[in-house]
Amino acid sequence: MVFKSEKGTFFKLIILLGTFIVLAKMTFKIMSDKIDLKHFIGDIFFSLLLGYLIWIYFDTKYELTKTELRYKSGLTKGKIKLDKIKTVEIGKYLLKGTRVATSHNGLTLRFNDKNEIYISPENNELFVKQLIKLNNKIKVR
Repeated sequence: MVFKSEKGTFFKLIILLGTFIVLAKMTFKIMSDKIDLKHFIGDIFFSLLLGYLIWIYFDTKYELTKTELRYKSGLTKGKIKLDKIKTVEIGKYLLKGTRVATSHNGLTLRFNDKNEIYISPENNELFVKQLIKLNNKIKVR
């Protein structure tokens, strides 16, 4: 079962603001007919960064199979064996570690004794129910 990532307001705001800045700068440069190489390189870098954020926005997802959780967000992807997941904490934001999420309203999964990952499926309750159905040894907090 595939779960898309919830899109948080802060992440949406970054995408919209970034897009507005890039379009405004491009429009201004085209209309003023001023193209400076130094600024052009900075604009390309900023545009690539914005493109990567848009890719993350549309492509972050989680897939539960019978044996593992697969996650993908831009260039970040991986899998976790379900039998290695020990606990799921609902609503606890992870400040350090792996964050494969586009919202602050998500889940922290603890696995392999010391590893943690933060994810933000659109429906936390449905995701946890499906996860527990596949591995009923997982503790929910």
